[in-house]
Amino acid sequence: MRAPPLGAAVALAAPIEAVRGLVLLGPGGIMRVRVSPRVMSATMPWLLASTPARSGRLLQLMLADGHMPSPALVQWMTLVARHIRSSLAPAPAARRGAAALGKARGGGDGATGTEDIFLPPDRLGPAVARQLRANLAVIPNAGRLVPEEQPTAVLSLVNDLSTRL
Repeated sequence: MRAPPLGAAVALAAPIEAVRGLVLLGPGGIMRVRVSPRVMSATMPWLLASTPARSGRLLQLMLADGHMPSPALVQWMTLVARHIRSSLAPAPAARRGAAALGKARGGGDGATGTEDIFLPPDRLGPAVARQLRANLAVIPNAGRLVPEEQPTAVLSLVNDLSTRL
């Protein structure tokens, strides 16, 4: 059985013609994610028996230095592990990327944090350019959870895109 697509692959496959543009944050689904042994050692206990402490440990690895996971995020992550079976890091989905992002929707950008542990900027940038024909914004002092860490930067990206469309 093939693993379901992740984030950006889902958004790009959706037939939402009314959407004028997309800002794809840490766009999983366009390339393989990198899962280090350190991340895997935090992920497996979290999947097997989720607790707030295990969720917090995994989230801490996803956040940039100096950020702490909020209690609400820890609670959400604990519920995810208890109620959803993860495919961990499925292969990238079939790509409609550039056509979906460019033609059907009018444009878009990708973005990631400087410290994203799954899709670091040096690997993601070329994939976003190649697969989506889009720019990659790199958000300083952010890891995998850009909206949690830098919500104002996300708003700026959306505003910048909306002024270009």
